[in-house]
Amino acid sequence: MHDPRSVLEARRGDRAAAVAALERRDARIALGRLVAFALLAAAAIAAFSGALPWASVLVPGAAFLALLAVHDRALQRLARARRAVAFCDAALARLDERWAGTGDAGDRYAAEGH
Repeated sequence: MHDPRSVLEARRGDRAAAVAALERRDARIALGRLVAFALLAAAAIAAFSGALPWASVLVPGAAFLALLAVHDRALQRLARARRAVAFCDAALARLDERWAGTGDAGDRYAAEGH
Protein backbone atom coordinates (compact mmCIF):
# COMPACT_ATOMS: atom_id res chain seq x y z
CA MET A 1 0.00 0.00 0.00
CA HIS A 2 1.28 3.48 -0.86
CA ASP A 3 1.86 6.22 1.64
CA PRO A 4 -0.57 9.11 0.89
CA ARG A 5 2.07 11.74 1.65
CA SER A 6 4.60 10.32 -0.79
CA VAL A 7 1.94 10.01 -3.50
CA LEU A 8 0.80 13.61 -2.97
CA GLU A 9 4.35 14.94 -2.88
CA ALA A 10 5.17 13.11 -6.12
CA ARG A 11 2.01 14.42 -7.77
CA ARG A 12 2.74 17.94 -6.52
CA GLY A 13 6.26 17.72 -7.95
CA ASP A 14 4.86 16.62 -11.31
CA ARG A 15 2.28 19.40 -11.28
CA ALA A 16 4.87 22.02 -10.26
CA ALA A 17 7.14 20.91 -13.12
CA ALA A 18 4.17 21.25 -15.48
CA VAL A 19 3.53 24.78 -14.17
CA ALA A 20 7.17 25.73 -14.79
CA ALA A 21 7.02 24.36 -18.34
CA LEU A 22 3.73 26.14 -19.04
CA GLU A 23 5.13 29.41 -17.68
CA ARG A 24 8.06 29.13 -20.10
CA ARG A 25 5.61 28.42 -22.93
CA ASP A 26 3.55 31.44 -21.88
CA ALA A 27 6.64 33.65 -22.03
CA ARG A 28 7.57 32.37 -25.51
CA ILE A 29 4.05 32.92 -26.84
CA ALA A 30 3.91 36.41 -25.30
CA LEU A 31 7.19 37.28 -27.01
CA GLY A 32 5.85 35.90 -30.28
CA ARG A 33 2.75 38.06 -29.91
CA LEU A 34 4.92 41.11 -29.33
CA VAL A 35 7.00 40.39 -32.42
CA ALA A 36 3.90 39.70 -34.53
CA PHE A 37 2.32 42.95 -33.35
CA ALA A 38 5.49 44.90 -34.11
CA LEU A 39 5.59 43.40 -37.61
CA LEU A 40 1.89 44.19 -38.04
CA ALA A 41 2.46 47.80 -36.99
CA ALA A 42 5.47 48.16 -39.27
CA ALA A 43 3.57 46.65 -42.21
CA ALA A 44 0.59 48.93 -41.54
CA ILE A 45 2.82 52.01 -41.42
CA ALA A 46 4.59 50.94 -44.62
CA ALA A 47 1.27 50.24 -46.31
CA PHE A 48 -0.15 53.56 -45.18
CA SER A 49 2.87 55.39 -46.61
CA GLY A 50 2.55 53.48 -49.87
CA ALA A 51 5.84 51.56 -49.60
CA LEU A 52 4.04 48.19 -49.34
CA PRO A 53 0.69 46.97 -50.62
CA TRP A 54 -2.10 46.62 -48.06
CA ALA A 55 -2.10 42.86 -48.60
CA SER A 56 1.26 42.73 -46.78
CA VAL A 57 -0.62 43.47 -43.54
CA LEU A 58 -2.52 40.18 -43.79
CA VAL A 59 0.32 37.81 -42.86
CA PRO A 60 1.44 39.51 -39.62
CA GLY A 61 -2.20 40.21 -38.76
CA ALA A 62 -3.14 36.55 -39.17
CA ALA A 63 -0.09 35.49 -37.18
CA PHE A 64 -1.03 37.86 -34.36
CA LEU A 65 -4.63 36.60 -34.28
CA ALA A 66 -3.48 32.99 -34.30
CA LEU A 67 -1.10 33.69 -31.42
CA LEU A 68 -3.96 35.29 -29.49
CA ALA A 69 -5.92 32.04 -29.67
CA VAL A 70 -2.89 29.90 -28.86
CA HIS A 71 -1.99 32.14 -25.92
CA ASP A 72 -5.51 31.95 -24.52
CA ARG A 73 -5.38 28.15 -24.51
CA ALA A 74 -1.92 28.21 -22.95
CA LEU A 75 -3.11 30.53 -20.18
CA GLN A 76 -6.07 28.24 -19.49
CA ARG A 77 -3.73 25.25 -19.21
CA LEU A 78 -1.44 27.23 -16.90
CA ALA A 79 -4.33 28.20 -14.63
CA ARG A 80 -5.50 24.58 -14.51
CA ALA A 81 -1.98 23.40 -13.61
CA ARG A 82 -1.70 26.03 -10.87
CA ARG A 83 -5.04 24.84 -9.44
CA ALA A 84 -3.68 21.28 -9.44
CA VAL A 85 -0.64 22.40 -7.42
CA ALA A 86 -2.92 24.26 -5.00
CA PHE A 87 -5.07 21.13 -4.66
CA CYS A 88 -2.01 19.05 -3.76
CA ASP A 89 -0.86 21.74 -1.32
CA ALA A 90 -4.28 21.68 0.36
CA ALA A 91 -4.19 17.88 0.57
CA LEU A 92 -0.74 17.97 2.16
CA ALA A 93 -1.96 20.63 4.60
CA ARG A 94 -4.83 18.33 5.58
CA LEU A 95 -2.35 15.53 6.24
CA ASP A 96 -0.33 17.91 8.43
CA GLU A 97 -3.54 19.10 10.12
CA ARG A 98 -2.87 22.70 9.01
CA TRP A 99 -6.21 22.99 7.20
CA ALA A 100 -8.35 24.54 9.96
CA GLY A 101 -9.48 28.05 9.11
CA THR A 102 -8.49 27.93 5.44
CA GLY A 103 -11.86 27.02 3.97
CA ASP A 104 -14.73 29.10 2.70
CA ALA A 105 -16.93 30.41 5.53
CA GLY A 106 -19.97 30.59 3.25
CA ASP A 107 -20.64 34.26 3.99
CA ARG A 108 -21.92 34.84 0.46
CA TYR A 109 -24.95 32.63 1.27
CA ALA A 110 -25.94 34.49 4.43
CA ALA A 111 -29.04 36.70 4.22
CA GLU A 112 -28.21 40.39 4.62
CA GLY A 113 -30.81 41.04 7.29
CA HIS A 114 -30.29 37.83 9.16
